[in-house]
Amino acid sequence: MRSKLPDSLIRHIVSVAVFLLLVLVANATPGPAQDVRPYALVKGTVFTNLGRSFPGVEIRAERMDVEEKERKKTRMETRSDAIGEFAFRIPSGPSKYEITFSAKNFEVAKREIEVVANERVALTVLLRPEG
Repeated sequence: MRSKLPDSLIRHIVSVAVFLLLVLVANATPGPAQDVRPYALVKGTVFTNLGRSFPGVEIRAERMDVEEKERKKTRMETRSDAIGEFAFRIPSGPSKYEITFSAKNFEVAKREIEVVANERVALTVLLRPEG
């Protein structure tokens, strides 16, 4: 003798099976290609005039070899971490950037760098108190 399952239970089992099938298909489908364009790495450390690491410094990188209105599109900003370190990934290729370092009650420091290819540029910056 065969027992009959209630229709609501059959519908529930079918909907769970369909859901699981969709999850499997979604996970098996490759996502968008990862961005593998070459880049240059600009990284460094900011120090106080006493030689101590300087966390929280505002750092801005802006491309200088493009027209003024294009510069905003290339602007990148970050802050130095707890041990004064920072890093930017910038598109590789011939380009010139101005890196600006600023912190309250300290003089602004600027560095110009030139990137030729997918290279690493290391900077060490010392910020002096204002006045």
